[in-house]
Amino acid sequence: MAGQSLWFGDKLDESLICMNQIRSRGHETDEIPLQFSKGKSIHGIRLEDSSLTLPFSMDGCISYLPIQTPNEWELKDCPKIWPTD
Repeated sequence: MAGQSLWFGDKLDESLICMNQIRSRGHETDEIPLQFSKGKSIHGIRLEDSSLTLPFSMDGCISYLPIQTPNEWELKDCPKIWPTD
């Protein structure tokens, strides 16, 4: 779940999010790929309470967070994570 976001259903394959909006919510973000940080980067988003890290994937030199439209079960039964206000 993301505040201040738009949902386009299956009309878009990607979605953009500002890392500074995530940081202003209190989460840690780190876009440095592991091979360039000597393994010290989290290369993802660590939630404010540090209970969960959402790891980034790589497509060439681009870091990204794989996302999908949630299904009914996920909406009902999975915990909600708010990366932005």
